[in-house]
Amino acid sequence: MSRSQLSIIRPIIARDMAFITRHPSPRPDIARAGKRTFASTRRSRFAASEIPLTLYAYGRGLNAKQWAHAGPSNRQQKRTMFIQTESTPNDNSLKFIPGVSVATSGTHEFLDLRSALSSPLATRLLNIDGLIAVLFGPDFVTCSVDDPVQWSVLKPEIFAVLMEHFTSGAPLFKEGQGQDGAEDTRILDTDSDVVGMIKELLDTRVRPAIQEDGGDIEYRGFEEAVGLVKLKLKGSCRGCSSSSVTLKNGIERMLMHYVPEVKGVEQVLDEEEMISLDEFAKLEARLEKKAQEDKKAEREHNYAYSTLITRASYLAGVILLAHTLQKHGSIHPLVVLYTPSLVGPALSALNAEATKSNLILRKCELLLLPETTVVNLIAERFRDTWTKLRVFELFDYDMVCYLDADMMIFRNMDHVFSAVDLPPNYIAANHACVCNIDHDPWAPDEWTIENCAYTPLSHPQALTHPVPINPDSRPTYHLLNSGFFLYRPSTGLWSEILDFFNTSDQLASFKFPDQDFLDTLFADRWLPMGWQWNAIKTMRNWHPRIWRDDEVVCLHYIVDKPWAARIGEDGRAGYLGLDGVTHGWWWKEYAAWEEQRRNEGATDVVEVVQKFIASEKGEDTEDDDMRHIGGNVQGLAFAKPAK
Repeated sequence: MSRSQLSIIRPIIARDMAFITRHPSPRPDIARAGKRTFASTRRSRFAASEIPLTLYAYGRGLNAKQWAHAGPSNRQQKRTMFIQTESTPNDNSLKFIPGVSVATSGTHEFLDLRSALSSPLATRLLNIDGLIAVLFGPDFVTCSVDDPVQWSVLKPEIFAVLMEHFTSGAPLFKEGQGQDGAEDTRILDTDSDVVGMIKELLDTRVRPAIQEDGGDIEYRGFEEAVGLVKLKLKGSCRGCSSSSVTLKNGIERMLMHYVPEVKGVEQVLDEEEMISLDEFAKLEARLEKKAQEDKKAEREHNYAYSTLITRASYLAGVILLAHTLQKHGSIHPLVVLYTPSLVGPALSALNAEATKSNLILRKCELLLLPETTVVNLIAERFRDTWTKLRVFELFDYDMVCYLDADMMIFRNMDHVFSAVDLPPNYIAANHACVCNIDHDPWAPDEWTIENCAYTPLSHPQALTHPVPINPDSRPTYHLLNSGFFLYRPSTGLWSEILDFFNTSDQLASFKFPDQDFLDTLFADRWLPMGWQWNAIKTMRNWHPRIWRDDEVVCLHYIVDKPWAARIGEDGRAGYLGLDGVTHGWWWKEYAAWEEQRRNEGATDVVEVVQKFIASEKGEDTEDDDMRHIGGNVQGLAFAKPAK
């Protein structure tokens, strides 16, 4: 086929561009409508945002200096400028459209600060914590993050940077740099007819379609001997799960149809990218080797997990905790302390489950304050939690990891025992999240976002470098969450705990009995650990800078429990309707457990557990204990205080 023939078939090519116009849409509403391309759904994906002068990023508006130096015309321009955002098939990439020309020739991609030295705008964008790549297109800027959860936090800051740049009239590149643009598809005199046709198709048909989704392609050559076209993916196409579909079902099919000499299309990576992938593979190998060594060392130690149950309303929680520990390969048992208040079918169900989930039952007595003591608990259900301290009596184990009964495991967490060098008579735990974004009335005035130990952190440092505790730390940094803690049981430590319990007059003022107790007793003797060991469900919404779903090891279902209510038809769950995702994870795991037990013939255990979870019909329960862990948990905390 000659180049003259190509001009004849261009109208036909346009008709067939449905193959490559877009990646499959990730939006369920588009998928249900049966749309094949984004062209017909662009309006539904399009979000226009007028960015006013007082645009906020992390609560900060444009500073006074910027306002003072902006003339009246510039001020008005900033007031009326629109920056539009458009989603892409890659959840990690978002397309920002400032309404003005961006890159006048080709596209320009920046993957790190070194590559961005030629562009002040790219440098500023990549200095935003969480942004990993930037692509300049003809009329758009595509920004990519390592996790889409961050968009709610990063978008205002990106808006501010883009608006300031485009309203200032500053050049996109430094003088003499970045002006030529990509010339990968410019047809050269030395190109063969086949290469010329490939470049023509890529430049006039493929590239505009890909750029509509905030991405681009770069021609890297044609191997005539095997008929292989080599392309590099850029922008939103980079790392997108559907990019391989685009290459094979879109670009490759079209090129093979109109240029018979083409036999296939292959994605290529730059040398830097290949080195990064190679180094990542080496890192994974080292981590795997260390994990195997740690696992071998753990077998040589006498470790255990522990939890406490005093009421049948927590039966489902304990069973799912034990089940998920075993599911993810834990080699250590879960010691379940239970009190005489747990009787009948619930206790029988735990005994039956013990043989299947590496669970050890151990009876203990309630640990309670004298009845004459006037306490200040925020919820009636906390009255039993003094008994949690009895887990320190597990003297037959070298180290124990306590887990609340409202937790669920997502990854093998046995390496927690080697994650910190724990001295005797110390504990390791997680900082308490004191953001109090929901404005609970019982929370002290100092419980604010600014005073939360998680606020200064970002991913991935938050996994391994929590905020340290020292004498100069904010008082709220010294607070821990007692849903998870590591400890070395000993008779000496238990004697110290009992002595403080029996003699201290501070206990009556504790709102969270065991938590405030540990805060006080171990004030200078606890080590902070990464958030992933005690991933409090509210942090998914409150701390998007550090939260990553795939990093969660142990999820803590604080406040209302997922088994106390089914997920609503609208996908909402939790007493504020914000926990549909995390509660959905619990119900999915429960369904898998129930199916497994039924297949094993253990229907009696399933039937007992079903008495203590929300029915599929969603009726309100009349069980008082279940009501105290359900959707009205916060209201009940104040309507029925402990006395």
